[in-house]
Amino acid sequence: MKRLFFLLILCPIFSFSQLQDIKIIIPKDFGFSYMDFVQFLPGEKHFVVVSNALSVLNTETSEIIDEVDLPYLAKNLSINPAGDLLMVCANNELLVYSFKDQKLELFFKSNTAELIKGQPNSEYYGSLPISGCFFTGKGNTAYISIGSFSLLFDVNEKKAISSSNLPVTDYVLHAAAFPKKQEVVLAISSGTITSLIKHPVSNLTQTTTILNDIASVTRLKIRDSLLFCATADNFFILNLETNKIIYEVMMPKQYMAYYSSPQTQQYLRKPKALRNPDNKNFNEEYIFDMDLHPGSSQAAFATIKGIKFIDLKTGQLIKQTPGIFQHIKFSSEGTRLITNGYTSYKALRIYRTDNMQVISERPAMDNPIYFAGISPNKRWLYTKGNVSAYIWDLNNFSKYAEIKDASGKDSSSVYNLFFLSDSEVVVSSGKAYPNFNLSIYNILKKKYTRTIKKNVFAAASGFLNGEFYYADYTSLHIINLKTLAEETYTGMYSLAVSNQYKIINFTKDLVFVPDAGKFKIVNRKSKKTEYESENWLVTAPVVLSPDNKFLYTSSQITKKKNFSGTEVDMPVNAIVKIDMTTKKVVKDFAETYYPYDIKIKDNGNKICIWYLRYNIGSTDNLQESMYTEYNTESGAEQLSKTLVKSKEMPTMHYTSDNGNYFALGDAMGKDIKLFDKTGEQIFNLSDSKILMPNCFFIEELEQVIITGSSSSLAMFVDLKKKKVIGSLANAVNDNFFMITPDYKYMGSKDFIKNIRFKRQSEIYSFEQFDAYLNQPHQVLRAFGCKDSSLIKAYETAYLKRMRVLGIKPGTNINFSAAPEFQYVKLLEEKGGAVSFNVSINKGATKLKQLDVLNNGTVVFTEKIPEEQGSHYEKTIKLESASGINRFEFSAKDEAGLEAPRVPRLFNNTSNVKPNLYLVVIASEKFKNTKFDLSYAVKDASDVSKTMVNSKSFGKIEVKKLFNQSFNTDSVKLLKAFFAKSTINDVVMVFLLGMVI
Repeated sequence: MKRLFFLLILCPIFSFSQLQDIKIIIPKDFGFSYMDFVQFLPGEKHFVVVSNALSVLNTETSEIIDEVDLPYLAKNLSINPAGDLLMVCANNELLVYSFKDQKLELFFKSNTAELIKGQPNSEYYGSLPISGCFFTGKGNTAYISIGSFSLLFDVNEKKAISSSNLPVTDYVLHAAAFPKKQEVVLAISSGTITSLIKHPVSNLTQTTTILNDIASVTRLKIRDSLLFCATADNFFILNLETNKIIYEVMMPKQYMAYYSSPQTQQYLRKPKALRNPDNKNFNEEYIFDMDLHPGSSQAAFATIKGIKFIDLKTGQLIKQTPGIFQHIKFSSEGTRLITNGYTSYKALRIYRTDNMQVISERPAMDNPIYFAGISPNKRWLYTKGNVSAYIWDLNNFSKYAEIKDASGKDSSSVYNLFFLSDSEVVVSSGKAYPNFNLSIYNILKKKYTRTIKKNVFAAASGFLNGEFYYADYTSLHIINLKTLAEETYTGMYSLAVSNQYKIINFTKDLVFVPDAGKFKIVNRKSKKTEYESENWLVTAPVVLSPDNKFLYTSSQITKKKNFSGTEVDMPVNAIVKIDMTTKKVVKDFAETYYPYDIKIKDNGNKICIWYLRYNIGSTDNLQESMYTEYNTESGAEQLSKTLVKSKEMPTMHYTSDNGNYFALGDAMGKDIKLFDKTGEQIFNLSDSKILMPNCFFIEELEQVIITGSSSSLAMFVDLKKKKVIGSLANAVNDNFFMITPDYKYMGSKDFIKNIRFKRQSEIYSFEQFDAYLNQPHQVLRAFGCKDSSLIKAYETAYLKRMRVLGIKPGTNINFSAAPEFQYVKLLEEKGGAVSFNVSINKGATKLKQLDVLNNGTVVFTEKIPEEQGSHYEKTIKLESASGINRFEFSAKDEAGLEAPRVPRLFNNTSNVKPNLYLVVIASEKFKNTKFDLSYAVKDASDVSKTMVNSKSFGKIEVKKLFNQSFNTDSVKLLKAFFAKSTINDVVMVFLLGMVI
């Protein structure tokens, strides 16, 4: 009822421009990080998580307070002493956000080039990533390390205070603050040697070596005076007061060579113990994270087998919590523990540390989409997530099947899959290198029907010219799926992991075999080398002509250039046509040092090249990305277009199978553009900010699906109509979410209730706008759903819902007509009381009423005076209950329109034992004797006795109304009885009588 009432009074007019500042916050998965990914804000009522977003959450409820998306590779979260500034770095960017009134806003932004400007040789290191950044604990002064550079930085003044640099041969891998001594501990790589050193904040030129010649450091954190360090050899704890290691566990052997090929494992360094490792409590057990339980000598280890508490003095295992935990973080008082991991489903959880009881959790519902594809008949869509792949039925856009590894083990994953036909897919899956399997999965039967090959490593796989292939790091395998006959070619196929290199190329007769700085073309029948090049750029595609007589790639040639009227011979790189019989270059085309892609069209008569143009002699220093078509016989230029001009080279590029579409962008998603087959820009997605974008073109439908590196959203773009169709969010199990550009959406209930709606830095529950935006029929139409009966059923349900609510169909939200909260500021007071400063502006008509609800119950109501009908401000003091208080502020105007409700969470940490006010009502005797009962009074008395003996309450007051004493006058007196109760007390009414 509460929700329906709110929806009923929303404004019936809509302007699309109002939705431009709206953001849908979808529940994100906090992925694994080697950094200290979570920090508590002062007071510990909120904590901050850095992953693919900077998220502020309530400590006791795990509910999101505010969130901003972050660039790729965000890490090094730090909070200033006042708790109003949050710092992170992302690759070479430094980002500082303010957090005030429960809102995150960008405060300061810089990059490596600006930070180290003026340092010796800094012009050569302007793109280096930031190794470490954190507030020193003294105001808003920050310590920043970049490569061999270190500096103290005044965030308020936005300038460096002091700086120094280590020898140029040193490189800072990690940095951790040691506030107890106002020092920094650095993990430094000097060639092949890794060391730990101390770095005083007061004197950046001074260093003291703690440990020398240790394995590569992957994680570094400091708690009190203890340094927790993870390396490629071991996990250890070092006392920074004595510089001695007090505890050590060795890295499991199977993880050390996880990504190494059998050929290179023999060259791995032998693991070296630094003291006497604990082999009793940890046996071949990987440790994800470590932390110190404050106020104790116990360290907690997050492992693949659970959380283990070890007493560092005795080395004894104290207790263990089962599960797979990737991150752990204790509060400074040690009463709360935040974890991220699987028990048994993945969630961010908050525990009480005394009994490891879960206080709250935030389930990881999303499932990142790394790859996507559509079946030949366009019936099935597949999306590949973390450990499995989903098959979607495009007739009704529902999840049809989840494909897991054939073994069914949770430790195994699906790595990729490709459509073999309209009913079968080839799946590459398994536990870990090198034990992958290639299998055929039947979509209609929803099961695996055939194993192609076991115990192989398919770094990349797919179909080319109708033949199935897979590549591991050292070889290419072409398999006939009918006979399972196999061809193997040895080369540098590790490049096949990245789509950018276009490394897989073969025809019916020839195969391209790459190597370091060179390549060869091998005849598939005779196995003879038809052509070999000793000079090859790995970024240059190698393309064979349809008749197998020529190949096209990048090569250095000599061209005549005119400089100020003087003609000179100059070596340049260009795309060339090579005659494989004569082994000579017979034609040259575009001059480029960085070709994106090459396609041969029109039966070999036309070459299409996407490339970065030479800018020799240019004065603007802009990088020019080009598309040019040439006649392959004459070399004549037929068409040329400038795609993009920019200071930085776009690194992300994708070409559709037939070369009809091309996408160009950067890793940060700031500049994604789509082009047609003539080089004309047809769509600009630069505002989408898709990190590490990946494009999957569907030429037959003239669509493209765009995914990000760690996002659960897949964006569908109509290339013909030049517009975004909408986005599909993948989630665990059957959960999903689909949304159009005008925010019409549909999805599973569990997923939707966790979505938040952000407008002008305020976050609302999505349910507030459900009646206007939850329109499955509009979503399915936008996505091209073929099931007309399903669309009709959804539309009928929508029209019925609008009729019940009294809203005209097609009505949308109009924020400008409704009242609006300027701010709601929470001010805590003593004794569990809280005050709020509230400011409200009118919408189309004057303000009329302010209501405040606490946990769904109205606790304050006030009629707004007419003279304050345009603008209303008030400080409201409210009593809070013990535990979580969810205050919601509701403002209505004279027309009955309600502003979006503004929520505020307050945790009253006082532990108050409630009093019980119990009323038991029982009637056995009635005027009509046929309604008389036998045991009503007895049962009511038994309930009363049971509750009186309860130890859950402080004081217990009982009022009994039996038979004749239960009448109209006695019920009226209950108001006075209940009036004695307070906000923390429990009121209970037990009624037993005849129901007619």
